[in-house]
Amino acid sequence: MKLNARDQLLLVIVLVACLWLAGIMYLIIPAKDKLKADKATLEEKITERDSKKAQVEKDKTLREDIQAAYDKAVETSSIFYPRMIQNAAATEMQSKFNVDGDEDEQEIKNTNLSVSEISSANLTQYVYGADAVNATLDELIQQVDGTEEGVVVSKRVFALTCYTFSYDFSATKEDCIKFMENLLSNDHKSLVLDKFEISSVGDNEDDTEWSGSMSLTLYMVPNLPTPEEVDARGKAALTDAEASNETVDAVEE
Repeated sequence: MKLNARDQLLLVIVLVACLWLAGIMYLIIPAKDKLKADKATLEEKITERDSKKAQVEKDKTLREDIQAAYDKAVETSSIFYPRMIQNAAATEMQSKFNVDGDEDEQEIKNTNLSVSEISSANLTQYVYGADAVNATLDELIQQVDGTEEGVVVSKRVFALTCYTFSYDFSATKEDCIKFMENLLSNDHKSLVLDKFEISSVGDNEDDTEWSGSMSLTLYMVPNLPTPEEVDARGKAALTDAEASNETVDAVEE
């Protein structure tokens, strides 16, 4: 069939319109959707980049911060005894009975020193702060141990490894007082006098022989690994995990 000029023109217009619609459906709309998705991804990556930049800026002093925290922890742990076996703890305790620190016999005499098995005991840390605690009355009662002139006293409880010593003793009044003063000047402050009972004070002079019973608790903490040791352990664990994953992949293949 031969088309006249008018029909040919209409046919061309229809074909162009079909091609235009096809282009919209298969090229323009998908490209527009992809552009929208890419813009969302770009915004997400920009946010992630800004977060990473902030983290990098924060981590500039990370090594120094870790070292400072480690030094503070070492300083705190220095008041505690290191972990030790029972015999070593008993020997350490016996050394405190020589209150003069010389090589003479012990001034605090005892014949029945007993040492507990290694165990765990709670130690309470009190924290003082001038700011008011933002809490309900019930929470305030649970968290606060007492107040003094507006200073809030809160506390936390820690479980620490320890040995407990108990014994009957005899010593002069002067030596008993020196023994307790030595506990305050001891490099390790974690030998705590829990009970000191006197059954007889006699004339209560410096050279008067006192007799009674004592109990003490020796708190211990393990040696702290250095940041370098912790980092090395982490890298070793990561290497072992990667090697294990490679082995599993090889078996599956």
